[in-house]
Amino acid sequence: MQRLPSHVIQTSRGAIEYALHGEGAPVILSHGTGGGYDQGLVLAGLLNGYRGIAVSRAGYLRTPMATGPSPAEMADAYTALLDALHIKKAAILGLSGGGMSAAQFALRHADRCWGLILADAITKAPPKLSVKIVQRANSFPDTVAWLLTRLAIHVGLPLMIRDAETRSMMRVFFENNPISERRAGVENDIVNVNAMNDFSWEDICIPTLLIHGDKDALIPVEYSQALTQRIPNAELVIVRGGGHECLISNHRETSPILNSFLGRQV
Repeated sequence: MQRLPSHVIQTSRGAIEYALHGEGAPVILSHGTGGGYDQGLVLAGLLNGYRGIAVSRAGYLRTPMATGPSPAEMADAYTALLDALHIKKAAILGLSGGGMSAAQFALRHADRCWGLILADAITKAPPKLSVKIVQRANSFPDTVAWLLTRLAIHVGLPLMIRDAETRSMMRVFFENNPISERRAGVENDIVNVNAMNDFSWEDICIPTLLIHGDKDALIPVEYSQALTQRIPNAELVIVRGGGHECLISNHRETSPILNSFLGRQV
């Protein structure tokens, strides 16, 4: 599968790889662990009437680690990217591991953020088994990872998902080859999994939407449920039967929810 084109821009925080999709009010798309801007572009496809800014976080693809090694520093890099693109404010959607820097962006740069969406997000240290699963997958050589990807795409996905459109969208979440181009970013996410344990959720003043699949096997739905008691006026949507990628696997349900929330904030 050929990777869609992207750009690398120099900002005051360092180089950032990004791609744009659509027109309208801007939304930064902070991909999950193992992803990149290409995963963000799939998320952008869920938005209707918004300009998706899909980024590669630090250590992923063409964004150097030095640009944002911690969630807080990556949040600062998002602001620098907005400056470089001459954009005053943006909403942000953080998926899984991308939720850490998304939350930091909403907290640290509230004047630049008009909405926060956290989807199956890491909001505190994940279960140890989940970390071990990610570590194991990240340790494979490129050739082994490529073979496993082929099996997942051509055997696993057709068995799990009958709908061709959904299967095509989900494919990007498996098509992360060569894994060596994302390995540093995954390792960095693992280093940072404890970074949110003492996060000041009560201080977030940005409208917030939490989306979580109740069958998420990596990040328990209870993580998002707990945040509804901590983030002022946060909305929670639980996707029944949804797994860790429910934003995409259940896109016919989640896309209208995303667009409705964003539409109320613009």
